[in-house]
Order: sequence, then structure tokens, then C-alpha cells
Amino acid sequence: MILYACYQQVMGKASLLYELFPIVSEEIFGQSCCVFVFEPLNVIIQQQVRKLGSFATCLKEKNDASVLQKLRTGDFSYIFTHPEHLIGKKAINDILVSEMYSSKTCIIVVDEAHCVLDWGEEYRPSFRQIKEMRPILPNAKMLALSATLTVSGQRDVCKHLLMKNYKVVSSVPTKENMSLVICRRPPLSSVVSSKETYNYVLRPVLQDLKSKGQNFPLTIIYLGGTMDWVGYAYEYANNLLGEDMYASQVHSLENCRVVMYHSSIGKDDEIKNTIFNNLARDPHESPLKVVLATIALGMGADLRHVSQVIHIGPPKNMEAYIQQVGRAGRSGDECVAVLYFQILIWVGKELQRVLESTVGMIPNAENFS
Repeated sequence: MILYACYQQVMGKASLLYELFPIVSEEIFGQSCCVFVFEPLNVIIQQQVRKLGSFATCLKEKNDASVLQKLRTGDFSYIFTHPEHLIGKKAINDILVSEMYSSKTCIIVVDEAHCVLDWGEEYRPSFRQIKEMRPILPNAKMLALSATLTVSGQRDVCKHLLMKNYKVVSSVPTKENMSLVICRRPPLSSVVSSKETYNYVLRPVLQDLKSKGQNFPLTIIYLGGTMDWVGYAYEYANNLLGEDMYASQVHSLENCRVVMYHSSIGKDDEIKNTIFNNLARDPHESPLKVVLATIALGMGADLRHVSQVIHIGPPKNMEAYIQQVGRAGRSGDECVAVLYFQILIWVGKELQRVLESTVGMIPNAENFS
């Protein structure tokens, strides 16, 4: 039976779905098992390989002879890779068609399976080539994982992965510990500029941070539009907070209370790792309190401590909204997601319908900061 799971990510435990396969296969059925996991980001692979230790490896574009030898002898229970590093790679495929793997129970896992749709057409077409693993491992079962796919998206992913006789395991994406708030920003006019509509949201949040300091809840602010708005928000925070921009007199990224995260920063490993390390720390100890972000922030980051997600402008569709608000409340503690909007012409129909039917008019943003 082929299993397809559309899950709600809670407290970062989704990987348990495939981590248990080798244990169950060997302990209950007496059958050796190998799990092939396709991941979109290096940081996710690194986290999993560290956690699973000697039972796991990562296949890269160029692999050490020692890794290939252990692959031949079937020493690994978990093999993590990008589709670009496995699909069509003859040297590795020749190993996988051997008797060693035909005698094993093999599972192909596509993590963050929405990437098959979002990235597979142009950005990383290899995600739509994962189906080419089927003739190499013809008896393998497949597990696709995503936190955001709609019903039609589930069907499309299964079609691209050649999944038949599949079972969908899904849950409602809302959380009992989350309050969802939707409200309007001041509209643009001859006397109200774009910057002022952003300040309407940013000012009360930053003033609250200045007042509460270390007790301020970890917050992600998603800024609509380009990374230019992230830069503007960072400059505005620096001007408003002054010395309170930092948790100590040492003015460094490690001690910064407000940081930016966008696609360019994501390419700088040193900056990215500093931000990710502070996000993963106990919020009572970490200086980081506010992340000003584009959609680049998400996959690969340990966001279990996030208590508040604020959108200055709606995402492009319902899937993106569910993915982003789902980054709050993973610890099980109370959390809030606030979405501000002006006009809805650039929003997908599903999200537009929800916003139009549930909008709550509130007098000021500080009620939710």
C-alpha cells in the first residue's frame, strides 16, 4: 500500500513518520529496511543526519569512496539527498538495483512535497523527476509529506510522483492554542504613504519590545512585497529602539533583538546559522525577539519557540498562509497570528473569500502585540 500523508506539523515531530520504518520493519517483521528521503534544503539534511548518527548518510553531488562502499554493503538505514544528487546518477543507481536493495524493504520519502508543485516546473525540475526512482526500486513504497497541500494539490503531487492506490492522512490545519486575528491597515491616500501603513503595524510591536525587553514573545513579521520592505522595517526598528536594539552593550548579530531574513541572507551560512541558533535557543536566554522576514524564512529553521506571527499584507494564497501561521505555537503554548491587509486584488480566491468573510475591524495594532 502506498501512503500519502498531508500532516499538520506540530512540535517538529513529522520526521518520526519515516524514522520509525526501519525499527518497525526489523523488530516486528524481521526485515531490513532502507529509507530514502528527498529534502529541499541542506540544513534539513544536516539536522537529520546529526540526529540519526551512524545510521544515516547524505548523498551529495560528489560522494566519498567510503560512503559509496557503505552504500554497497547496505550499512545505512536512512539516506538523505536532494533529487538532483540521485536522479539519473548512474554510479549510485547501479548500486540500488543490486540484490542488496531488492531484498530490503525500501521506502521513498518526499519531504516538503509541495515543492513538487511550487519548484518542480522551473526552479528545481528534478522534484518532478523523483518518479524515475520507481524502475530503480520497483518494490519501494512512497510517503509524501506536506503541511500545506489543498485537496487538489494532493492529487497533483500524487500524479507527478506516479502514486496509485494511495491513502491520504490529513488533519485540520488550525490549532487549538492559536488565535487568528484579521484586520485592515489604513489605506493609501494622498496623506497616508506606504511607509506609514507599515509603521502602523510595526510601531506598537517595537514599542512593546522596548518596554518588555527579554520578556517579549518571539515574533515573526512577514512583510509583503520585496526584501526592500524588510530592509525598511529593520532601519525603522533600529531608529525606534536605539540602544534597545541589542540585548547588551555588544552590538553584534549574536546580541541583536531584531534581525532580517530574506533570500540573500539565506545564502550566507554564517549569518543564517547565527539567526537559526538564536531561534532554537530557550526564549528566556536568546536575545532574538523579532524576525523581519520574507517567505524565505521557514523550511529548515527550528521555530518551536515562536509565539506570534504577524503578516503586513496577506500571502499570495491559502497554502502559504497556513504554512506561515503554522510556525507559531509549536511548543503547545498559547500563540497568536495577526494578518493586516488593505486590498485583496493580488490574493488567491480561497484566501480572499476567508478575509472578506471574517475581517474584524480593530482600532489599533497594539491590542495584539
